[in-house]
Amino acid sequence: MALDLQRTQRYPIFVFNKKVSNQYKFKGIFDVLNVYKEPQRDSTNKMRSVYIFELVKRAETSNLTPLSTTNQYLNKLTKIQTELKKEQVQIVRYKRSRELVIRLKQMYNYKCQLCSPDSPEIPPIPMENGTNYVEVHHIQGFKEATDITDEGQERGEYMIDNYKNVVVLCCYHHKLLHKYKGGFMYDPVSHKFISKDGTIKIPLKHNLHL
Repeated sequence: MALDLQRTQRYPIFVFNKKVSNQYKFKGIFDVLNVYKEPQRDSTNKMRSVYIFELVKRAETSNLTPLSTTNQYLNKLTKIQTELKKEQVQIVRYKRSRELVIRLKQMYNYKCQLCSPDSPEIPPIPMENGTNYVEVHHIQGFKEATDITDEGQERGEYMIDNYKNVVVLCCYHHKLLHKYKGGFMYDPVSHKFISKDGTIKIPLKHNLHL
């Protein structure tokens, strides 16, 4: 229960590894990303339900130095993606890649790919760290694990299998794509998001990776 509540109450979790008897190594302060149940076999080989707590080390990727060129970002994204591996327990789940998400946001300078340049209609949301708050949207309907608190977008974790399956969006456009009359579909030929009723077509104003 304490680990589950940590996702909203944000108290620190101090993690240690036991090296030998009475000797421990401090691993750092961690946060809980996700809690879920899955079936596993116990020591007697019987199936039982267990709780899985996914943890992330604080500030592990929050200080990534921005890269210089779009090609450097694309090379980095490709490298990160190839290093992502599926984990198999009793069910398959995808690892998260916080660095992949942050690198995408950096590449677009924390700006929405659907907003018009310097559009006054949708003002940016500046954060204390000097960047604007943006989110990532899955083109192919992945379930997101969004920020529970607003303390920093670097904690926004998303299930990612391919960086070409996501776009960087402001809050307004992200909700629009999900909520407007059943949502939107992406047309890779025209690089537009088209509402399911066909009445709205929104082109990508900035596109460096699709």
